[in-house]
Amino acid sequence: MGFTPVSEKSSCGLHLGEVGKNVDQDNTCVYVFVGPTSTGHYEPFEDISKTFDEYERKTGVDISVYVDTASGGFVAPFPYAKAGN
Repeated sequence: MGFTPVSEKSSCGLHLGEVGKNVDQDNTCVYVFVGPTSTGHYEPFEDISKTFDEYERKTGVDISVYVDTASGGFVAPFPYAKAGN
């Protein structure tokens, strides 16, 4: 199991540039937070998923991305909702 360090630069969450450096054929899933109660920040889950899609194209190894929405799961959809939908 690998761990990706966090820092102030990444708002104490996953840093996209560091995630790809810490995966290999032994990883099966990466855990990503969207709006955790303690900080409220969103980790770049779409970009992380694209990173692993590219990794799979190159290596054939599929790494799943689990998105834990925590408190953000209730709030996240509303800023992007289109009027009338």
